[in-house]
Amino acid sequence: MSLFITHHRGKLQGIRSINVSPTTSIFCQHTALPICRKCYAKRILKTYGKKGIPHYEANAELLKSPLRKFPHYKDAIFRFDSFGEIDTAEQLQNFYDIAAQNPNTRHALWTKRADLVAANLIHPTNLNVIYGDPMIDNPSPQIPPGFDSIFSVFSTDDGVNCPKKCNSCRKCYEQRRLFIREKVK
Repeated sequence: MSLFITHHRGKLQGIRSINVSPTTSIFCQHTALPICRKCYAKRILKTYGKKGIPHYEANAELLKSPLRKFPHYKDAIFRFDSFGEIDTAEQLQNFYDIAAQNPNTRHALWTKRADLVAANLIHPTNLNVIYGDPMIDNPSPQIPPGFDSIFSVFSTDDGVNCPKKCNSCRKCYEQRRLFIREKVK
């Protein structure tokens, strides 16, 4: 069995990704973080993506063990974890390895798992690891060790700098030390 690759619509139009399901993620099921109470991924999957859930659940299972077969692609940019969250160090390492196996593609991984990233600080240079700030309206977010940027959400438009057009912006994939701010959905 091979990993399922998602083709997106909306703000991620034209970007493909490898995802896991927030409905079965151990982290997602057992967290009480403020942002997780407004999880857009669960809402989208219930509304539009019910067919994708079995694929994302299968991806999570495949990523829990060292991959023997890596996907190869020629995308300019590629995303990890548009939906779901990393549960294990092995899942994180598999994402690092997939990026390394596709050196001509710029990758971005969004995660709240500072504990797992801090234990595995070195990642491929073609991968930006972006910390998903677990707070809403955090006035002074900090980029944790091992991360390249931080993504924070706010309840108002004040200071929002995310254009919500990922494929034309590409800053999250091509730049580092960013403080990305988006209005909460």
